[in-house]
Amino acid sequence: MGRIWEGVQGWLPGGLNVAIKRADEHAAMVEVNSELQLAKLQHANVIRLLGWCIHGKERILVYEFMQNGSLDRYLCDRTKGPLLNWSKRFKIITGLTEGIIYLHKHSMFWLVHRDLKPHNVLLDCNMLPKIADFGSARALSSDVAEERTGRVMGTRYQLPNISIITDSHHFVYRCSNLTVLISFVSLFSGYKAPEYASRGVYSMKTDVFSFGVLVLVIISGRKNTILDKRGDTVGDLVRDAWHMWKDQRLHELVDPLLGVGYEVAEITKCTQVALLCAQEDPADRPTMTDVAAMLNPECISLPMEPKQPTALIHGCTERDTTSTYVGQSSRTMDITITSSAPMSTSVRIILGPEV
Repeated sequence: MGRIWEGVQGWLPGGLNVAIKRADEHAAMVEVNSELQLAKLQHANVIRLLGWCIHGKERILVYEFMQNGSLDRYLCDRTKGPLLNWSKRFKIITGLTEGIIYLHKHSMFWLVHRDLKPHNVLLDCNMLPKIADFGSARALSSDVAEERTGRVMGTRYQLPNISIITDSHHFVYRCSNLTVLISFVSLFSGYKAPEYASRGVYSMKTDVFSFGVLVLVIISGRKNTILDKRGDTVGDLVRDAWHMWKDQRLHELVDPLLGVGYEVAEITKCTQVALLCAQEDPADRPTMTDVAAMLNPECISLPMEPKQPTALIHGCTERDTTSTYVGQSSRTMDITITSSAPMSTSVRIILGPEV
């Protein structure tokens, strides 16, 4: 939503360090207002908004400063990964659990974050997590409400049937005298729940799905999706983790940087809980209160087993794929391909002669 700077204000008590975010001038005011909801939130695992200034087009937000930055810095940078031993990772998982429960149940409203991912998890001086970046957050009308996003990018049209599929990267669309060669550029957003990514429907179970994928990333140190040089999906973390869990091969999932210094029982339980959270059907996912109970050391056996993830074909499920395009000129079209798989696909289109 904007750029962030670290600031030290000497006139603040104790020379408090703060993080200053200057919102992008194109950021929707609804995103800024969502961030301002933070002023009403008080929890050890939720970032604190200390102040703000809105003057004309200038929108400045001031947060508490997190010394250790975002979680993705440690998961993506293999030189920093060893700083996160299993004990710290488990505390991050349980801290996130408590933070999300607070947003869902104990804040002044039923708040859905809608954008949980490593980049939006900040770590304090003790490597404890705080949920940040509430630009996408929305309040629900009740704790069981299911709502639909009102955000639509431009005017949408249903793309007529595709006539030819050439390979996993391209297809040719013919309509009248126009032939369009479409090249797929995959932009995976694998932390988003399928119903949210494909239909814009969100609920508390949306955050549960994101949490599940996030836990698998914390355990494995892997990206949630792996692409080859051509852009094809060659690895899906949820699918791979399910097979490793089912075949009792979880040692293959665990981040090698953890060495042998981890509790097998804890990782096994965390993996199963994560897979339950990342179920395709929201009804199959637990609540975050259930998650906290399952992660409790006194919980010996889990009440459910996760279902096998839907098989992906070129990153999309077979049974729920739609294509829409937005805007057009004499030379270009912008098309978005969505599906019930936890991803979205941007399309680059070349308009040219018959191919």
